[in-house]
Amino acid sequence: MIISRNLKWRHIIYYTRLKLLYFVALSVSVYVLHEIFDIRQLSIPFNAVATLSTALAIYLGFKNNNAYERWWEARKIWGLIVNYSRAWAREVLTMILPNGEKNEERELLQARLLYRHIAFVNALRVFLRRKYDYNDTNIKEIVEVKNGYGEVKKFLSDAE
Repeated sequence: MIISRNLKWRHIIYYTRLKLLYFVALSVSVYVLHEIFDIRQLSIPFNAVATLSTALAIYLGFKNNNAYERWWEARKIWGLIVNYSRAWAREVLTMILPNGEKNEERELLQARLLYRHIAFVNALRVFLRRKYDYNDTNIKEIVEVKNGYGEVKKFLSDAE
């Protein structure tokens, strides 16, 4: 999950407006019942609130720790992908030796391998962020359309 560091108040209020309105209405109604109508029969003991608050704090602490652990593990795995990508690119550039072929052919092969790897890493990044630009009505059209060999062939080399 990517979160920007500069959240705007209008975005926060927009996404929480229903819950915000509910709790404002609840708070106003409790205040009106307590202060204006002088209804004071409902009281909550302090021990119950303290016990529930402690349990909630422990629960939220574990949830926060779990989320941080998942983020840290994902960061380590992404770092491994970056390091292995660099090592693989270095091996492609140094280990593909000319077999009687011209320099241009070897460089084209190296570039094609590296660009395919970059495309794979970029596709993985886009998939993991899960940002979709389509809605539920368009998803049926996307799923129903099958990519035949003719559409995919232009992205493949002759050997594939």
